[in-house]
Amino acid sequence: MSTDKRDKPLPEIVQQAGEDIEKLAAAIRYPDFDVRESAAWMLGEIGTFDCIAPLVNALKDPDAVVRESAAYALGKIRELPNINRKLSVFEDTPDDVWAMNELQKLGKDRELRVRVAAAESLKAYGKQMEVTTPEIATVPRKVASTQVAPPATVFDIDVMKAAIAGVKKDYPPLRRNKQIPQVILDADYDFNKLEAASKHKETAIREAAVWALGVMADPQGVSILIQALHDPELVVRESAARALGIIRYPNDTRKPSGRFEDMTDDRRASDALQKALKDKEANVRASAAAALANYGKPEVAKTLLTMLQDTNSTIRAAAATGLSGCPYPEVYPALIRMLRDDDFFTRLCAARSLGRLGDAQALEPLLEMLHDTNASVRLNTARALADLGQKGVGTMQFWLRAMDQLMVLGSTDPSEEVQQFVQDAVVKLQSRITPKG
Repeated sequence: MSTDKRDKPLPEIVQQAGEDIEKLAAAIRYPDFDVRESAAWMLGEIGTFDCIAPLVNALKDPDAVVRESAAYALGKIRELPNINRKLSVFEDTPDDVWAMNELQKLGKDRELRVRVAAAESLKAYGKQMEVTTPEIATVPRKVASTQVAPPATVFDIDVMKAAIAGVKKDYPPLRRNKQIPQVILDADYDFNKLEAASKHKETAIREAAVWALGVMADPQGVSILIQALHDPELVVRESAARALGIIRYPNDTRKPSGRFEDMTDDRRASDALQKALKDKEANVRASAAAALANYGKPEVAKTLLTMLQDTNSTIRAAAATGLSGCPYPEVYPALIRMLRDDDFFTRLCAARSLGRLGDAQALEPLLEMLHDTNASVRLNTARALADLGQKGVGTMQFWLRAMDQLMVLGSTDPSEEVQQFVQDAVVKLQSRITPKG
């Protein structure tokens, strides 16, 4: 069964359960919310009548993200034989009618995201449910000082000039694989409105507000995102950590600050993310670890290297991602070792990071990884090699051998996606090995 629709890998427990409905029904009661949510999603992908009962029970989960996932999953059930049948007074309510009734009750759920999911799924049962979105008031926001350290790049100069001049920048349209609350769309990238939304009583609105700030990738949003790292709901904290990993700062986190020097926003973000590495929820810790790729201080590298030994594969993968911003001697061999990790996503992230770091000692191990059993790992390994080749890393002898293997992969790999990517990469790398003159 394909899991391409998900924007994050399934927990190992759910992967091992596969399409075993009994195991998934047990996983949907697991202590970790991420396992429960993923089990609900997988039951929806299976979509048979037997999946209904565990999903209906999950509609009462204490965590909104699990209730939302279960509600959407119930809308994917393909067998609904009793919906239009008139039931006798003494007849037990069949599961599909039970599901429809419970989805209708979710119209009063305290979380907008759950109400939206229920309304969407009820369409499969021939029912319509109106979802109302509460309005929010905006509050004045204190404008941060525009006095900053010298910008690091041309892009950063443009960002700061626009901020000082009060010019509204062009941001990409807000698009997401789930419904965006209307108040976030109405905010139209307004910092004051997004700050107000980040304090809204609805978890879904707070989470969407910090997500939108990540889309903006503007340093002006850092103070809002740091506050969101302390939100009581883990989905908001996770979104805030991810958003902080997208922002590019005009200051340099790696530089030491003086004893009496005011802490810059990038350093505040770095410190806040390091504190988030102790969050009680694994997903928040993982998001913070990956976001720290933006703040590659030696102490950050030390912490992430330790996290590579975590028993949770999501944490290991995130730590490998975070190390892509830590160009220190001890990082390269550690990431090379992670290319042999049991978890495919950890191997994939390690390969990506080695490509970004640009060190020649990664070349031979990456070349071996072109034979990995997982197609996504092979594709990202090819991408890492292409990055290294375009940076001019490695000898001519190595690239002659590498090109031979890449050309074979581009014509024989079982995955058409891998073939297409490798063929494009080979074209780009041709100039690297073509003698000049």
